[in-house]
Amino acid sequence: MAQNLLCLKLAQELGVIITSPWVSWFKAASLPAIISLLATPLILYKLYPPETKDTPIAPAMAAKKLELMGPVTRNEWVMIDIMLLAVSLWVFGAFIFFRL
Repeated sequence: MAQNLLCLKLAQELGVIITSPWVSWFKAASLPAIISLLATPLILYKLYPPETKDTPIAPAMAAKKLELMGPVTRNEWVMIDIMLLAVSLWVFGAFIFFRL
C-alpha cells in the first residue's frame, strides 16, 4: 500500500532504518490474517447457520444429474485444454520465455 512506503520514508528521515520492510510487514500481518481466515467461517456459521445441514441423498442426486448430462463433448475438451494451456502459461510463462 502507498502509505507503507510513505511511512518508511518518514521513518528514515527520523533515523529509523528498516532493512527489509516487506518481510517485517509480512511477519506482522501473518498472525491477524491467519486468525481471520480461521475465525471468519466459524463466526458466519454461528451468525447465519445453514438451512440444510444433512443431505444423505446428495450423492445419488449428483450421480443422476451426471448421468443426464452425458459424456464430455468435444467442445468441452477443447475448453479444458485451452484453460489448462492458459493457466500453464500464466504460471510458467516467465520461465519458458525468458529461458529461450
